[in-house]
Amino acid sequence: MLTVDQLRQKQLERANINHETYKRLYAMCTKRIQDLAAHNITSCVWVVPPFYPGRPLYTVTHAMRYVRDKLRHGGFSVTADPLNNALNIDWDASRQPPPRKKKKKNKTKKTKKTRVLSLTDKAALAERLTGSLLRH
Repeated sequence: MLTVDQLRQKQLERANINHETYKRLYAMCTKRIQDLAAHNITSCVWVVPPFYPGRPLYTVTHAMRYVRDKLRHGGFSVTADPLNNALNIDWDASRQPPPRKKKKKNKTKKTKKTRVLSLTDKAALAERLTGSLLRH
C-alpha cells in the first residue's frame, strides 16, 4: 500500500540528489574562478550546464540561484542572465561596493501592546456594530 510518507521520502531523496549536484556545479564554478584569478583576471561569465554527466536532470534556474547565492555569500558580485543560463561574476576589489555596516540589534524585546476594553467600551462597540447592521 502506498503511503504519503513513502512519497515524501522519495521527494526528499530527489531533493538531496539535486543538492549534491548543485554542490558539484558550485565546485566547478569556483575551480574556473581560481584558474582565472591565477592569471590576474577579475571577472568571468560562467554558463550553467544544462546537464551534468552521470547525474539526474536538474532545474537550471535552481542551480543558478544556488551558485549565485553561494558566491555572493563569499563576497563576489554576481548577476544572473537567465536567458543564457549564465552568471556574470566579478571579484575586482576596485569595483566592489564597500561592505555595509550592520545595524546593532536592540537587545530588548518589544512587546505588542494590547488595548483592554472596559465593559462600557464593549457595550458601546456592540451597539455601534448592531446599529450599523440594522441600517443596511
